[in-house]
Amino acid sequence: MRATVLVDNEAQGLCESEWGLSILIELAYTGHCTGERAFKILQEELGEDVIKATKSGLRIELDE
Repeated sequence: MRATVLVDNEAQGLCESEWGLSILIELAYTGHCTGERAFKILQEELGEDVIKATKSGLRIELDE
């Protein structure tokens, strides 16, 4: 998975002690345990270019 984590800890108004955390998922691979239904839901929610299914024999080269 490749993701970017964004943290917003600037206090505003009544939320002085609260902060926000957002995670932007840029790329994720699912395995066979995910199942077809869950895979389709992930693709609908995050986009077809973000979620990829792995298959037996698939070779993935990772950069740093």
